[in-house]
Amino acid sequence: MYRRGAVSGGSYTLSELSRHPDCVVGYATLRKRVDDGWDVTEAATTPGRGGPATT
Repeated sequence: MYRRGAVSGGSYTLSELSRHPDCVVGYATLRKRVDDGWDVTEAATTPGRGGPATT
C-alpha cells in the first residue's frame, strides 16, 4: 500500500516526499512518524533530533 501526503501543493508517496526539498527528515523517520500517527506534513517538516538524515 502506498501512503501519500500533500506538501507544497503536490501529492507524493512517502518515498517521493522523503526526497522533496521541503522534507527535513529521511525516509525511515518519515515512515516511522506516519506509522505512529503523525500528520504527513508535520512528519515531513519537523526536524529530527540532530542525527543524520537517512534515505
